[in-house]
Amino acid sequence: MENIKVAKVENVKFLNKGNEINGTLHLTAYHSIFSDIEGKREIWTAYSMINFVRLCLNERTYCIRVQCRDFVFYCLKFQSSKDAMDVYDTLRELTSVTSVNRLYAYHYMPTGEEGKVKSGWDLFLLENEYRRMGVGNSNSAEGAGTNWRLTKINENYLECQSYPQILAVPTNVSDSVIHYGCKYRSKNRFPTLTYLHKNSFSITRASQPLVGLRQNRSAQDEKIVEAIFATSIIPGKENLIVDARPSTNAMANIAVGAGSENMDHYRFAKKIYLGIDNIHVMRESLSKIVNALRNTDISAASPSVEQLNKSNWLKHLTNILQGAVLIIQTVHFQHAHVLVHCSDGWDRTSQLCALPQLCLDPHYRTIEGFMMLIEKDWLAFGHRFAERCCHLPGKRIFSTDNSSPEEQQTSSSVASSTLQYTFCTFRSALSGFAVDHSEKMSSPVFHQFLDCVWQIMRQFPKYFEFNERFLRRLLYHLYSCQYGSFLYNSQRERKQAAVSKQTRSIWDYFMSRKKEFTNLDYEYYDDVLLPNATDLKWWASSFGQPDENMNIGLSETSSSTESPPLSSSACQSASLRV
Repeated sequence: MENIKVAKVENVKFLNKGNEINGTLHLTAYHSIFSDIEGKREIWTAYSMINFVRLCLNERTYCIRVQCRDFVFYCLKFQSSKDAMDVYDTLRELTSVTSVNRLYAYHYMPTGEEGKVKSGWDLFLLENEYRRMGVGNSNSAEGAGTNWRLTKINENYLECQSYPQILAVPTNVSDSVIHYGCKYRSKNRFPTLTYLHKNSFSITRASQPLVGLRQNRSAQDEKIVEAIFATSIIPGKENLIVDARPSTNAMANIAVGAGSENMDHYRFAKKIYLGIDNIHVMRESLSKIVNALRNTDISAASPSVEQLNKSNWLKHLTNILQGAVLIIQTVHFQHAHVLVHCSDGWDRTSQLCALPQLCLDPHYRTIEGFMMLIEKDWLAFGHRFAERCCHLPGKRIFSTDNSSPEEQQTSSSVASSTLQYTFCTFRSALSGFAVDHSEKMSSPVFHQFLDCVWQIMRQFPKYFEFNERFLRRLLYHLYSCQYGSFLYNSQRERKQAAVSKQTRSIWDYFMSRKKEFTNLDYEYYDDVLLPNATDLKWWASSFGQPDENMNIGLSETSSSTESPPLSSSACQSASLRV
C-alpha cells in the first residue's frame, strides 16, 4: 500500500511492564504485529485500538511509545532514527482513517466456526423482546400487558431519529398524542417503555423536557407520563421520575431551553436527582487513570494509589449503582413505575435502565439475554457509540518528543501535559491541533456500564451465565472496529449505511466461542439481585493490571463472600435492610 513506508523492521525491542523482548515488527493494512526472535510469540495491535503514539528521538534513543484503548502500554525501540520515523509515519497514516468504511470492520472476513454461525444481525428483534416481557399479553400479571401496545409511529425514524422503529407505549395513548408530545422532549425522545417487570410495573426512558425560562409545559407529555404510571396502580404507592443529573446541571439547562419536570404538572409522581456527572467529568476521570498507568510500558511498578483515587472512578460507579438500586427497589419492592432521563437520554439513561434490568430479570444474566439488553438499551435506543468511542480520532493522537522514555517518566512537565490528555483524543495543548467536536463528545459511558456489571458479578458470582472474559472482550471490541455493531451513533445511521450487509455482528464472535465465555459456576436462579453500591473494587484486568497493582489497601469488607440474593418473598425485609 502507498501509505506503508516500511512493512518490516528487524532488531526491534518491545518493552511492556519493564519486560524487554527482541524481535521483528510487521506493519500490515490493519494491524501491527511484533514477533519475538524465536518466532514463538506474536503481539497484535489493531490500529483502531491505538489511543496515543509518541515518537521519541535523541542522541541515545530511537523509540515509539504506544498507549492502547484496552490499556496496553508498550514501547518500541529501534536501531536507527530512520526506522523509528518510518514506522511512526506509517502508523500515523494507517491509523488516521477519515471515513467509517475504511475501518477494519468493512474488510474483516471471519474463518472457522465464526464464519459458519448464523448472522448476529438477525438474532435479536426488539418486537420479540417486548412480547417476551408481556406487552399486549392478557396473561401477564393482572392482565397488565394489555395496557401496553406496540406502535410503528417511529417507522422510518420519522418522529425520533435516535429511537428504534418499534416502540411500546400505553394502550390508551394515541399516536397523535405521541406525535405532539415528543416535541416537548430533547431530540424528540418521548417517554417510552424499555422494561415491563413481572409484577406489571415498568421502567420507561426519555430525555429532558424543554421547560426553558418560560416554564413551558405540554399537555400531551403530561398525558403520556400519566398513562404510563396508570398502566398498573397500587393505592398509596408513589411513582418516581429519576433525573440522573446533579440538580444544578438540570437547572442550568433551563437557560438553553431545557431543564427538568415541573412537578406541579406531574402530581402523580415524585422526582429525584441522582447527581451523576456528565460525559465531560467522566472523560476527565478516565484520563487521570490513563495518567496513573502511562509508564507501565517501561516500568513494572504499580500505579500510584493516590493518582487512581484522584480519578474518582469508583465514586462515579457508586453513584451509578446507587441509582440502579433505587430503581430496583421502586419497581420490585415498592411496586411503582420509574421514568428515567438525563439530558438527551442516551448516556446515563442507558446505564440506569440496563443495570436494574440485569438485576430484576434473570433472562438478562444469560449470554443471549445480555446481548439483547445491549441491543435494546444501548444500540436500539441510540447511545452515540461513534462519538463516545471516537472511532475516527485522526492524526491528533500522534506527537513527537526529544526526551527519552526515562526522562519522560520523571518529567513533571510531561506528567502535567499528560493530565490534559483525554482517553480518546490528544488535546491541542500537546499536539498543536485544534480541539474539535469529536474530542468534546468522547466519554467512557459504556465502559462504566461494563465495570458496574463486573462489580455486580463479583458480588453474585453464580448468577451470571457469562464470565469476566466476556466483559473484557466486549470492552476490547467496543474500540477494535472489527465488527459493525458499535459503528455510527444510532440504529438509523447504521441502517442508512447498510452496516449489516457489509460487516459482521459482534455477536458472531461471541456465539461462535460461547464455551470460552461461559461461567462454569453458573446456576439459574429467578431471584432479584440488590447489589451493594459501596462494595467496589478496581476492575484491574480491564485496565491491563493484576489485581494487586490496583487494589492495594482497598477494603475487602464483603468481597470475599457472596452477597445474598433477594427473592420476591424477601421484599419486605430487603427494603428495610437497604
